[in-house]
Amino acid sequence: MVGISYTSGSGGGFSSLRPIEPSSMFYERRASTLMNPVPANTMDYELFNHPVSQHRALCITAIGTSQHDMAAYNWYIDGKHFDPVSGGATVGTIRDPLKFPAPIKVRSGIQLLVSNYDVKPYPNPEASSVSDSIPFECVVIGYWE
Repeated sequence: MVGISYTSGSGGGFSSLRPIEPSSMFYERRASTLMNPVPANTMDYELFNHPVSQHRALCITAIGTSQHDMAAYNWYIDGKHFDPVSGGATVGTIRDPLKFPAPIKVRSGIQLLVSNYDVKPYPNPEASSVSDSIPFECVVIGYWE
């Protein structure tokens, strides 16, 4: 099993390395499916939405997405919109997510809205090319504080 740990400290320095309890681990992976594809020519399709309890903060350590050229990925953390990732740009991948230099604390929720600017849904049951079968997908990794 891969060792998972996070650092804590102040002033940019790392003061300690602490293990994460298995009950505190957070891993969510969501994807569109043939039964529920991201429709063609759609804006702000909710692919991922995870509200956070007021009792515990969620610390995000990594995120990743699939990639579609005719699409935009819009991440929202605690209601704050981050610049969309679109076209050939990616923020990590599903198998190799972007690891943040420090955890991002989520107090109310994290959401991913995708826009599909193509004329066909994804995944597409009438796939004429390999890319037609690729779903919109995301992964969020972190721990509960």
